[in-house]
Amino acid sequence: MPKLELVKLISLFTLVANFSLSAVAKEVENIPEIGRHFTLFTVEKNVNPENIIVAYVKLDAGCRIEYVNKNPSYGFYWLMNKSSYKPLHPLILKEVEKRLSVQVNSPGNQFDILLTDLTSVRTDIKNPHLTVKSTASGNQCDATALMQLGPADNNAVIKLASIQTETKGFLSPKIMSVTLTGTDVASGKTISRKYLGK
Repeated sequence: MPKLELVKLISLFTLVANFSLSAVAKEVENIPEIGRHFTLFTVEKNVNPENIIVAYVKLDAGCRIEYVNKNPSYGFYWLMNKSSYKPLHPLILKEVEKRLSVQVNSPGNQFDILLTDLTSVRTDIKNPHLTVKSTASGNQCDATALMQLGPADNNAVIKLASIQTETKGFLSPKIMSVTLTGTDVASGKTISRKYLGK
C-alpha cells in the first residue's frame, strides 16, 4: 500500500478514536439523501470539530421505528461545518458501527446498541448497551437513547446526553477512559460518570 494511502487510513481511524456523543433528538427533513429522520446523538471529535457525525433513526407516520430486512433504519452521516450533509467514508462508518453496534432480537419499537468501548474499561455496568425507543405525544414523534447504569448509581436509567472516549496511541489506540453523561429519568438530575481503562 502506498505510504500516502496508509497515512490516510490511519488518519481515518484516529478520527474516531477520541469522540463524544451528544444527545440532540430532533426531527430532520431537509436532507433529501436520507429523508425524514430523527437525530439520536452526534459524534464529535477533537480534530476539525466543526465537522460532526450524526447518528439517526427513521420513524414511520405512527412514530414507530422503521425496519429494512429486519434491521432498524439507523445510521450515520457527516454534517460538515455543522450544516452541510456528506456521506460517511466507508472506513469511518465501519469503525463507528463496530463501536456502536446494533443488537436486534426481533423488529419492534425499540432496539439496543452495544457500546463496545465500555468493555475496555472498569465499570459496574453489567450490560453495556443503550436502548433506542420511539415515543409519540399527540402528533409529535421523538426518539431517545436510554442507558441503565450500575449498582454504584442505584441502577439509574439515564437519557443519554454524551459519551466521551479518551484513547492513547496512534496505530492501535488504547482506551483510557469512557465518560457517560445524561439525565436521570426518575429525578431529572444530570449524572456524569467516568470509567477508567483496564
